[in-house]
Amino acid sequence: MNIVFFSANGMKISASSKILNKFSLLPANVIWFDYRGMGVSDKKENLSLISLRADVLRIF
Repeated sequence: MNIVFFSANGMKISASSKILNKFSLLPANVIWFDYRGMGVSDKKENLSLISLRADVLRIF
């Protein structure tokens, strides 16, 4: 199983040991990304459910 995880605004993987520990208990691969327009990602269009779904499919 694969999980694509878009972190919350301002959430850094380097400071998220609690959630990473929880993820480690799952029998799954977790792929952590900034969502559109956050972090180092580019903002090409407005954030919407449709654009997030498209991003997940591209990442997966």
